[in-house]
Amino acid sequence: MLKQAVILAGGKGTRLSSHTLNTPKPMLDVGGKPFLEYIVDNLRCNGFEEIVFTIGYLGEQIKMYFGNGDNFGIKVKYVEENEPSGTGGGLLLGIEYLQDDFLVLNGDTVFDFNIWDLYKEYCKKGVLGAIALRTIDDVSRYGCISLENGYVKGFSEKGMSGKGEISGGCYILSKKVIEKYASIPCSIESDVFPALMEVNQLIAKKYDGFFIDIGIPDTLKTSQTLVPEWWKKPVAFLDRDGVINKDLGYVVTEGRCEWVAGALSAIKSLNEHGYRVIIVTNQAGIARGYYSIDDFHLFMDLLLDRIKEHGAHVDDYFFCPHHFEHGKGKYKMECDCRKPSPGMIFSALNRYPVDIDASFLVGDKDSDIIAADRAGIRGYKLSDEKEALDVLINRIIGLSS
Repeated sequence: MLKQAVILAGGKGTRLSSHTLNTPKPMLDVGGKPFLEYIVDNLRCNGFEEIVFTIGYLGEQIKMYFGNGDNFGIKVKYVEENEPSGTGGGLLLGIEYLQDDFLVLNGDTVFDFNIWDLYKEYCKKGVLGAIALRTIDDVSRYGCISLENGYVKGFSEKGMSGKGEISGGCYILSKKVIEKYASIPCSIESDVFPALMEVNQLIAKKYDGFFIDIGIPDTLKTSQTLVPEWWKKPVAFLDRDGVINKDLGYVVTEGRCEWVAGALSAIKSLNEHGYRVIIVTNQAGIARGYYSIDDFHLFMDLLLDRIKEHGAHVDDYFFCPHHFEHGKGKYKMECDCRKPSPGMIFSALNRYPVDIDASFLVGDKDSDIIAADRAGIRGYKLSDEKEALDVLINRIIGLSS
């Protein structure tokens, strides 16, 4: 499973020289926080556990801000380039840190695409590299990529105008690629990718989704409003037992986990239509002493990985371990998090900027719907005997009538 991302953050940003005299380009302020923080937050929401930054120009500012990652919920390591090494060279310098497969992102670009769908294709094809493509109206700043049956067959140079598919600055690579094809200095796009193309080991797939590159003054200016607007997403709050997995009673092992009809495709559809997916689940089994909080988290890690294997992801989850009547010890209490109380929803609203009007909750019990109402969002009740989750979700978000 893909757990690691490398962020290329060593460039000098010469086209933004008036802005980057004292600040590295990825750390420029966008909407009140460094641009790079949006990338880190999005990786955490996608389930990544570790980031490796390749840093160069004014890289100490990145190290000072992100530290070891504890304040951002993700492990952080650094590869320091004492002199420009190119994007491929930076990866070679840090090869001891690289996992077998890893995601690579440009530190000056946000591309909100379905990472796990690309990873699924990468695994299915058994290749060494995969590129996320974005269609734009003018490719002159980037050059474009041509495909044949999903495999990369050609690269055009910058300067050509017109509509086309460009690299979105997001790739999945095998460590073997760096071991075999990288040198110092070298470029991933100019040196490594053509070598992979020659041996038919490079695929690419087109995605829609928010895309912005802050590499020039005009896009840096527009990013001040566009990036915060993108990050303020609507949320689909989903109960777990009875909505994602069947409610077989205190499910906390893989052997007892059965998917609700349409659950996986529903989550993928939400991902691809700009919704943040957050699970809110009562866990009275913890209160009753049937399993521990550690057991619960281990099962959630497994559940979320299984969802990723199907090309989708859950951004976050919140749980209530209490029960006012049947709880034991510290878990026997009245609380504001157990549904029908809306505490878990409010906790999510405090953690993320949210488009409240477009947000909703799907549950299988009346207590779920009451919690949604108390939080000021729409609630929908799922009956697995009447409707699959993907059918209900597509109706809610307007993909079907």
